[in-house]
Amino acid sequence: MAAILAEASTRGLLHVTVHSGRRAVDFYRRNGFSHHRQILLWEPAHRAAP
Repeated sequence: MAAILAEASTRGLLHVTVHSGRRAVDFYRRNGFSHHRQILLWEPAHRAAP
């Protein structure tokens, strides 16, 4: 997961979404995702200006 999120930051992605079963929610939350309506959303801590 760390490598995926690092690549997302390198590519300048604004967010990463996952569709998860309830049993995996804690895993994603431990990796920096937060609930966003019906999805779990990750955003990099430091966004570079476009």
